[in-house]
Amino acid sequence: MTATKRYKFTRTFWEDHTDWRGCNGGNVVKLTKSHVVVDVAVEAFVDLHSDAVYYAFDGDDFAANRGLVLSARAMLKVLNADPFTPDEIAAETARAAAAWEADRPRRKAETAAVAEVVAKAKADRDAHPSVRVIYTDATGTVVGVDRTPDLKVGARLSTLTVGPFKLSEIVKLGDEIRGTIAATVVRMGDPAVTADIRIELC
Repeated sequence: MTATKRYKFTRTFWEDHTDWRGCNGGNVVKLTKSHVVVDVAVEAFVDLHSDAVYYAFDGDDFAANRGLVLSARAMLKVLNADPFTPDEIAAETARAAAAWEADRPRRKAETAAVAEVVAKAKADRDAHPSVRVIYTDATGTVVGVDRTPDLKVGARLSTLTVGPFKLSEIVKLGDEIRGTIAATVVRMGDPAVTADIRIELC
């Protein structure tokens, strides 16, 4: 059976360590309004001690994190008053380092998989760019904005209600010049009504 030590901590930092960041905080024995009593094995001790040392800072952000910092300092005081032996801590530190190293291939594969997903999403965006369509009147004043994945003659665009057309179709596209394409749209069902627009690729 793994040896444990029983500690009483203020809840602020312990809950940040366990509930918010999912770290090992031992097994809860009792909860009160402001404190938690936990049975802690050496693995949890090393994790809690390392985390508390990191957060018990005295830097520029102290005022914004006062409650968390003071709770971390209180935890350190409790842990240091009744620590595991140096040999137990050294053995756990070595075990954790070995486990981290053994897990390296999985983390590497996971990172590669994420990179592949990101690269595919970028390729999809490049192949089908997001299009912001800015409707302008004869004076160049913006009168409507739309977004559509299509960028071709025949694409239908639904504008904002402030625009001149509720539903339009691209009937003419110019050449792309510095990410902007001039185009002409016609109002659906009334081809005699047209408007010039600018299409900005983003």
